[in-house]
Amino acid sequence: DERWARRKVLLQIFFDGETPPAVEAPIGDFFGDAWDEAPYKSLPLDITADRLEYEYKQGIIVYRGDVRAVQGDVKMRSDELRITLASGGATSSSGAGKKIEQPDAGRLREVVASGRVRIDQGTRWAVGGRATFDQQRRTLVLSENPVLHDGPNEVAGDRVVVFLDENRS
Repeated sequence: DERWARRKVLLQIFFDGETPPAVEAPIGDFFGDAWDEAPYKSLPLDITADRLEYEYKQGIIVYRGDVRAVQGDVKMRSDELRITLASGGATSSSGAGKKIEQPDAGRLREVVASGRVRIDQGTRWAVGGRATFDQQRRTLVLSENPVLHDGPNEVAGDRVVVFLDENRS
């Protein structure tokens, strides 16, 4: 069945000859189109920074210095951007020698922007010292003197939580 083809082909990415692979996932999952029914919007993400570090054993990507990220109409600037991937490989062996699926391997777990964070989207913009995106909860938490502006409206506090799928904060 062609519908399953994107789940059967496994993508592995190795760095510096290390094993196990830094990324191991079905190719459809990696590109966000596993079932040809994308449950989320995925636009190209462009990130630039002065420096990039990839701690592949821990599954952490760190951009440092004048970080700029653009995805669609959303723009973000910060001093640092830390991306944490779900740990583990796509499969592992059990004591009985059976392969065990670990479907979250290599997937986005959390993104943390820190240091003079500014996020812009149309007439909305937010600033703060830290912004944390939680993939599982689908929230963006602004902290360290956060202020969220939406046209003439302004929200400030110790923490501002944006519920991404509910269009509320």
